[in-house]
Amino acid sequence: PSDYICDLQHNFTTAKAEEDGVSESDYEGHGIVGFQWKPYIASYGEKGIYGFQNIANRKIPVLYQTRNPINVRLSNMRHDSQKYQTANRLSPHCAIGDDECLQRHFEANRQFEFLVGKKLMNWLKSSERLKQKVLDTFDDMHIEYVHVEYEKLYENMNKTVNEWAKIFKFLSMENKTVDSLTIEEVQSQYTMAKTSNKTHKDIMSNYEAVKKTLRGTKFYNLLD
Repeated sequence: PSDYICDLQHNFTTAKAEEDGVSESDYEGHGIVGFQWKPYIASYGEKGIYGFQNIANRKIPVLYQTRNPINVRLSNMRHDSQKYQTANRLSPHCAIGDDECLQRHFEANRQFEFLVGKKLMNWLKSSERLKQKVLDTFDDMHIEYVHVEYEKLYENMNKTVNEWAKIFKFLSMENKTVDSLTIEEVQSQYTMAKTSNKTHKDIMSNYEAVKKTLRGTKFYNLLD
């Protein structure tokens, strides 16, 4: 990914400089607004580490968002169940107001058999190790980052802006602006709609077995 990052940076800066009639040096420290990189275990190969090094060397600030791994797996299972359809295949997301897309997602809601026992525990531990490995890499390479959680951003039952405030303060937005921010203002800027309101108990055909596996472990609170 590092070569891709460098190409993006160079192309963006060159185009902007030409547009404004200035030299590229005038944009030192500027460039990419943002890009997405999902760090899997494969990211720790030679090219992946070089990518992390480029992020560190170029002082690219990182917004590291993680999500409840159970929710991630359930979402993937729902999409995988549709991948062989040639028509009306589920799109990854639905825009607000796209009722046809939302209807397809709602129709795809069904129950799935989830992992239980040792398979579930081993998978959750592996997921946790990867997340910690990413965080340790940021620290070891002195990469500037903020860690936020998907559920606290988008499934905010308490209607607070605390998690969003972490992002805005990280991006150096004025404190007075952040302090007056409301969740309604944040949500008014959403462009994607929620595609499922189902609980884990609704989605998992073996919910009680999953619950039994996780009871008494540090992963129990991942169940809703």
